[in-house]
Amino acid sequence: MNIDKIGITARFEVSPHGDLWFVFEQKLLHSFRDYSPKVLVNLITPESIPLIDDLDLVVFTGGSTPRRDPSRDRFEREIFEKCSERSVPILGICRGAQLFAAFSGAGLIPVENHVGEIRKMKGHESLGICYHKWGMLSLPSQWQILSRDSQDETIELFRHQELPIVGVLAHPERSGKPQAYVEKLLNLFES
Repeated sequence: MNIDKIGITARFEVSPHGDLWFVFEQKLLHSFRDYSPKVLVNLITPESIPLIDDLDLVVFTGGSTPRRDPSRDRFEREIFEKCSERSVPILGICRGAQLFAAFSGAGLIPVENHVGEIRKMKGHESLGICYHKWGMLSLPSQWQILSRDSQDETIELFRHQELPIVGVLAHPERSGKPQAYVEKLLNLFES
């Protein structure tokens, strides 16, 4: 996948002084720059949603669990809908993938032993270290399940049947080979 411009979402956090902060993991930024050194990475904030039309990829990052941060959920739903309408490719990492499932009506269930682990998979290799406590066992028919956890059968990797959307419940940026995992994730948009 040829990417020149990426937009990423961030966690919403409130500083000790009451200021709203947009926080993202720098390893994620470096993972995409290692994959493509000239890539321009933009932080998507509520004020910069219009820039989506100029992006080659939007990345929904990890962080809080869906439904625990309603303002971030609303913000990211707006981005998801705009990207879907315009067929802008979207990659959901951990929380991002959970959010795509929730937006599609899938239920999230608690999972155990997925924090700080590289899980064994059925269907596709693991693409990073897991840090989630919520997963899903099923998705609506518009989604293709690419990989399940070999122990508890939860979905770890999936993509949309028609739109350029991929979700992974792992963190490629926190692994020992983030560039390789990012490349494999981006290749899923072309296969």
